[in-house]
Amino acid sequence: MKIRSCCSVCPSVSCRIPTCSYLYERIRVKQNPENIVSSIHRQNRAKQFPLPTSASDVLAFLGDTADTDYPVFRTPTEKDGGCTIATALFDLKAMTMAVYRDNPKTSAPLLTLPIPKLF
Repeated sequence: MKIRSCCSVCPSVSCRIPTCSYLYERIRVKQNPENIVSSIHRQNRAKQFPLPTSASDVLAFLGDTADTDYPVFRTPTEKDGGCTIATALFDLKAMTMAVYRDNPKTSAPLLTLPIPKLF
């Protein structure tokens, strides 16, 4: 199995929950269908979740593994060699960023950092 890794934060405009995907939604460009399979799976899974109303709801989605071939929280599978390196939750009310190394649905943050107020 080939293992690839990446780190990114990508809000998806077609879903109610921000998702990481490598799928152009607004720019008309030719995309290799083989490169966007996992992105399509994550977007489709996001559409199955209710609109989040709490940090716990967001973490439940970000840690979702129901799609065993292309989970939201990624670990290498036979069909998808990608993996989630870290997940961050930005709490703009508390002005903190919580960083998770393991599945955020089932683990505590590795660290929580303050977000400095700029204005």
